[in-house]
Amino acid sequence: MAEIRPFSGVRFRPEVVGDLARVVAAPYDIITPEAQEEYYSRSAYNVVRLELPRDPPVDSAHRDRYSEAANTYRRWLEDGVLRVEGAPSFYLYEEHFESEGRPRARRSLFAAVKLADWEEQIILPHEYTMPGPKADRLNLIAATHVQFSPLLGLYDDPGVIREALASVAKTPPTVRFTLGPGDVAAAATEHLIWQFADPALVARLATAFRPLQIFIADGHHRYETALAYRDRMRAAGAATEAASEFVLMTLVDLEDPGVIVQPTHRLLRGLQPIDREQTLTLLSRYFEIERVPLDGGRMPVSAVLEAAGHTTAVGSPRPSFTLLGLEPGACHRLTLRRSSDAAIELADVPEVLRSLDTVILQRLILEPVFGLTAHDVEAGARIQYTRDIEEAARAVKTGHAQIAVLLNPTPIEQIRAAARAGQRMPQKTTYFYPKPVTGLVFFDHDRSL
Repeated sequence: MAEIRPFSGVRFRPEVVGDLARVVAAPYDIITPEAQEEYYSRSAYNVVRLELPRDPPVDSAHRDRYSEAANTYRRWLEDGVLRVEGAPSFYLYEEHFESEGRPRARRSLFAAVKLADWEEQIILPHEYTMPGPKADRLNLIAATHVQFSPLLGLYDDPGVIREALASVAKTPPTVRFTLGPGDVAAAATEHLIWQFADPALVARLATAFRPLQIFIADGHHRYETALAYRDRMRAAGAATEAASEFVLMTLVDLEDPGVIVQPTHRLLRGLQPIDREQTLTLLSRYFEIERVPLDGGRMPVSAVLEAAGHTTAVGSPRPSFTLLGLEPGACHRLTLRRSSDAAIELADVPEVLRSLDTVILQRLILEPVFGLTAHDVEAGARIQYTRDIEEAARAVKTGHAQIAVLLNPTPIEQIRAAARAGQRMPQKTTYFYPKPVTGLVFFDHDRSL
């Protein structure tokens, strides 16, 4: 049974920090060193100083960047840069952006969600995690007692939630700001927030969520960090209703038209010299192959594929991929054969994952054709990633990559089915867009519940 609660959020005071566009940032895991410096220069109050601070100077009184973040947070509270909301509230969040040339909007709900262990089947993962990011996030929350960025969760709306949030959206928003192009990576353009605490509406939403499961879209590392911190606090004697029993999420209806899953393309490097004919022969065992001329570079690769009837879009009837780099001036479209060979190779894979593009890619292309193991995928030295088709094409053209493999997005139905079956997908299977920006509402374990 999913339990959500309103909470007293901590928010920036616009009258002190000015335009909120200057103080928000991307989620920590997509902030590059260059972006970190840009955020620092953008405002003395940018949230990067809390979410992903620089290491303090050697002669600083602060021991590390985690204590640096904790001291900065306390100072901002004392100085009135941040304020703690009064009544426990929910927050409606609406993001406006463009996707595939069309305007889109995504509506979600900020709430404190009761933590549940995976085996309870209340909160469901779909990807594996790595230990490094979890250790980093655990150090941050242990030092600050604050969650600065929300996880992105998905749910199947029975209809009640959609109607309730629509009624809130008819009122004037509490916060509204616009980001310029490139201000925050992977973010929407326009952001609106409504704070609401009406007891009847709050109770209606909490009741509607009780029978639901919540699927983690973004934030697996932060969720497992929250579980570890909860267990640490329980061992220290924390009450069963303590704030450490909850995690901040922004919750989105699975059927919301603004739920966008983008593909992550693979760039292969460090391979043995590639024999084109031999490679095509190996691939033809599992795939139908179509050679697509690239028009002498006069058209973008994405436009060539679209003109040829090939798109990297949800809904392909059979798993398919596009390879760049086997032949100058052409790419090769691979479509999985309905053959016994492929079925035999995938026989040990759980049924719910057998049609998953990233599983097929690993088992039928990366390993048997290019000699890249699952370890290579995890290590990242011989495989790099991009979501931009033209960047993938440039990487091959400049020799940065020997082969680029273009993938299709993972359908929401596959994500939901895998999560409900208790199966996790390979890393870099999903990329939800846009990313909720960091700096909108904080969940303070000492003040929010």
